[in-house]
Amino acid sequence: MYNVKVKKFAGDSVQIRFYEKPIVDPEIEFSYSTGEIYERNRSDGRFEIWNPFTEEWERVKEFSEEKLLHSFLSSRNRSKAVIYDIARSNVWEWFLTFTFSPEFSDRYDYQECSKKLSVWLNNMKKRGNSDMMYLVVPEQHKDGAWHFHGLFSNVPAFKFVDSGRRDSSGRVIYNIGRYKWGFTTATMISDTGKACGYLVKYISKDLIESTVGKKRYWASRNCNRPLEYTYCIPGDVLSKLQLLDIDPDFIKKVGTPTGNHITYIELSESKSVLDLCDKSMFFS
Repeated sequence: MYNVKVKKFAGDSVQIRFYEKPIVDPEIEFSYSTGEIYERNRSDGRFEIWNPFTEEWERVKEFSEEKLLHSFLSSRNRSKAVIYDIARSNVWEWFLTFTFSPEFSDRYDYQECSKKLSVWLNNMKKRGNSDMMYLVVPEQHKDGAWHFHGLFSNVPAFKFVDSGRRDSSGRVIYNIGRYKWGFTTATMISDTGKACGYLVKYISKDLIESTVGKKRYWASRNCNRPLEYTYCIPGDVLSKLQLLDIDPDFIKKVGTPTGNHITYIELSESKSVLDLCDKSMFFS
């Protein structure tokens, strides 16, 4: 059981979550943090919920439009949470965009575009980019065509070609010479935090509805995940902050349908938070 979670990202930045109600079972934390009932949508269209008493998945035969909307929002929140964690836990060098030309692909076919992107990523890793690190997400144009955006690092064998264009900050916009399915743009990242936030914004409700039962992001196996620590600390949020003696860079309180409010704290560096949390007055 815990009511505080500390996530340590790349560069010693830290996020602290204070839960109004304790999390009893870590496996169902999303039930508290997003208001989700532990549920899943199967690829065959069936909707199921987890019965903690029988410890089995049970099919729900009928559910309301409100339940459907809730399921979509929960799915979006889960996807965003995973992408956000991976994005912030690594240091990125490039922001890339991949499009698909009708000459070589059906750019309206998500499965085809996804497959070609996966093959390209695997090939590039074999061709001189063995330590390549990436996190890629899809976006759908208003006309229904698909393209992808990604954060990349450790790509010494990429053939970056100056496109002759510059972005609003004056940075060179490159193309990638080894991509044959369409067009690409690549820009060097100057602010990893902003790049991470920009990537997460692509995970919209429309995207979730368009990709039910399909892969929604691509992350290389060498991507770091945040270090997580959980604690049970007595008192309300204010007393916890005073006890930890921290001055947050950002603070936000979020309500959930279950009534378990979560207060998010952001710190630019870990300072002594983990040492303070590990004092004997707290227990995991």
